[in-house]
Amino acid sequence: MKVTDIAPDNAAFFENIVPDGALEDENLFWLGAIAGDGTACAVLGCGICEEMAYIGWIYTDPSYRREGAARFLLKTLKTLLRKIEVRVLQISFSDDDENLEEFLEAEGFFSDEDREIYSVPVKDLIYSTVMDMFAKQHKNIGAAVLLEDFDKPDAFYDYLDKKGIPFRNEEDALCKSLVKLDRDGKIEGCMLICRLQDGDIEISYLMSDGPTGSVVEILLAFKELAVKMDWLDDSIVFTDRSGETIRIIETIASTDRESYIVKKQKSGLITL
Repeated sequence: MKVTDIAPDNAAFFENIVPDGALEDENLFWLGAIAGDGTACAVLGCGICEEMAYIGWIYTDPSYRREGAARFLLKTLKTLLRKIEVRVLQISFSDDDENLEEFLEAEGFFSDEDREIYSVPVKDLIYSTVMDMFAKQHKNIGAAVLLEDFDKPDAFYDYLDKKGIPFRNEEDALCKSLVKLDRDGKIEGCMLICRLQDGDIEISYLMSDGPTGSVVEILLAFKELAVKMDWLDDSIVFTDRSGETIRIIETIASTDRESYIVKKQKSGLITL
């Protein structure tokens, strides 16, 4: 068995075991395993954020499971990450994927907190009665700006670093994020947003160090952005890592969070 990088010139060889469009995700680089009979048998997609890496996809063709393909890919990945001084590797997976969980435990991953994944229609939020009320009470939505229009990106990255928050590369055209500034131009909050390949809008974090109105202004800026970007028929995906975010979603949508749960997710970490 051997491992190779998956690049445009050999992508077709692995396409039957890679999700449609996944190789176009610029946040991930891909490794593929080739069995002794010359068949593409396993793939792994990995992204890097600062000093942390995350596995976005790992899959072995059922015909080649229990033959060490995934283990071989993971070993190769660890070696590559150590060479570039990445010290932590993370993976998230569905809580009903017992085979993957067993494999990760055997490879030295330790379990992180379990998370629930929510999916909320964009229209449920931006056209709600509560958002209409916010719009009447708060006129200064310009205080939350797109990160791509913010002239001090390094200050924003420092802000996230102090919060211990990993951040995806904003050069990716699929990403949009909002930065909330106070009257002196100091960062006091943000909403990290990413347009996913399947069309959903992922909100990784929503936070504010300022008054309650700061969160409202971020939400109103998101409404303006959703209309501008034509996200009205899409859904917002987020995790329960932020109880405050869930409370806000419930308040705005006037619906209990349980109705928006789409799956439960586990994650594992390993120090390299």
